[in-house]
Amino acid sequence: MAPTKEEEQKLKECEDDSPVKLGSAAERFLKAVLHIPFAFKRVDAMLYITNFESDVEYLKKCFQTLEAACEELRSSRMFLKLLEAVLKTGNCMNARKNQGDAQAFKIDTLLKLVDVKGTDGKTTLLYFVVQEIIRAQGAHLFSTNNQTPKSTPNEDAKRRKLALQAVSGLN
Repeated sequence: MAPTKEEEQKLKECEDDSPVKLGSAAERFLKAVLHIPFAFKRVDAMLYITNFESDVEYLKKCFQTLEAACEELRSSRMFLKLLEAVLKTGNCMNARKNQGDAQAFKIDTLLKLVDVKGTDGKTTLLYFVVQEIIRAQGAHLFSTNNQTPKSTPNEDAKRRKLALQAVSGLN
């Protein structure tokens, strides 16, 4: 730890090396080190060199983790469905504005999905979008089975269960 400029100035002004003026061995050591040109910069450089390899290995592991996460997202059908649903929801919400026919959105928009709440103050836009994906997937599964979607609670529960199974199978 290098002394501040004030401490450095006070140590340089102190001419007497007696233990009375310089209270401890550490202060006497600092005064002696101050006479070495760029002593603290040299120590910082040595620490940097010493830690360089371990820092590089740590960064390589971090980048490998990041690359694996990006590849997982690129190959995830569920994530693509989520992005598509977010885009459609945004276009629906902005239908009466010039922004209602967007082809894309900024990735930081995903962070805002949990901030937008419904009128009940509890339901987030993210929850709504996921529920809509599940509902749409359930309706799609029922239509492929040549069954017409019914609105009875029992049929809704069956549709939701099928949809959840299908959505959980998406990777």
